[in-house]
Amino acid sequence: MLRPMPRVAPFAGLHYSLARFGASVVPQRVRVDDDDESPPSRVADLTDVVCPPYDVISHEQREGLLDRHERNAVRLEYSAEADSHAAAAGTLANWAAEGTLERRSEAVVYYYRHGSASVPGELLVEGVMVRVLLEPWGGGIRPHEHTMPGPKADRLALLRSTRTQLSPILAIYFDRSDRYRHVMARAWDTEWRARDGDGLLHQLAMVEADDRLLGFLGRQTLFVADGHHRYETALAWQAEVRSDPRWMSAPQGALAVDWTMMMVVNAELTELDILPTHRILLDADADALRGLVAGDDPLFEAIPVAPASLGAALAERREDEGPMSGSSCRAMTGISCWAIPMASTTGCGGRG
Repeated sequence: MLRPMPRVAPFAGLHYSLARFGASVVPQRVRVDDDDESPPSRVADLTDVVCPPYDVISHEQREGLLDRHERNAVRLEYSAEADSHAAAAGTLANWAAEGTLERRSEAVVYYYRHGSASVPGELLVEGVMVRVLLEPWGGGIRPHEHTMPGPKADRLALLRSTRTQLSPILAIYFDRSDRYRHVMARAWDTEWRARDGDGLLHQLAMVEADDRLLGFLGRQTLFVADGHHRYETALAWQAEVRSDPRWMSAPQGALAVDWTMMMVVNAELTELDILPTHRILLDADADALRGLVAGDDPLFEAIPVAPASLGAALAERREDEGPMSGSSCRAMTGISCWAIPMASTTGCGGRG
């Protein structure tokens, strides 16, 4: 029986203009050691205009991003306007018209690297941004968490308005073969860089795709690490567009809505930082909580901790392999990551 495999392809991304934001000298705040020997011919410092994914942006952080730069991507990803989705669509159109954003004339893939919390200046995590053909969960693309209707409705409304995928989904795969280093050995001379609020440096570069790289990625099983809501939103948008008689008979892959933008990372050879996503249970059953603390549940080991000591107790167990939750019902599960919304695929039916 053949194993289902994803279909990957390059795309012509929409990103911050190198003509407007690029320079021939690497700015000091985004420099790396390699620049002393082989600096890029052109690099754009996007530190002031990038933003995290919408679901990790607090109200206070959004205000700070809005004040940082008049063209910060938060105006697209998480607008503060009353009609946020229409405002994002208008901003996107204006930025494309006046040259803040530009679209590649040919399809490429994008190499991405960033540092780690312990060594923010060294680019330790690397991945490839491609477009991936949408498919139901469980084949070549697999989830690890459930989704909620509210975020999906919000992202679908944004996708309807902008007809553009503004931030990539993060997926991981596992491959220890020597082929990985071989297919990743590409040269580039133009880059976008940004340093985030935690000091981590992010680097994005476009390279020409070839059949070796696309074939290698197409043989992997992809596990979505971050972006389940956006993936299911893309499926909903695809179904919506394909319900139109003009598009319903188009072959799979012929429409832009058949694809989603995805960053794929080889988790066998890259050490990812797994950070907690905190959940607060506002309506927990008191008897169930008492039973949990009493040790009646065979699935949990309960360690009562005073609220004031919870932070220190969790820090002591930060190397434990299993998931943990505090007595205040804050669950430490999931994966958070920083994704720079500087490249996108057009999402309207009938366009590539």
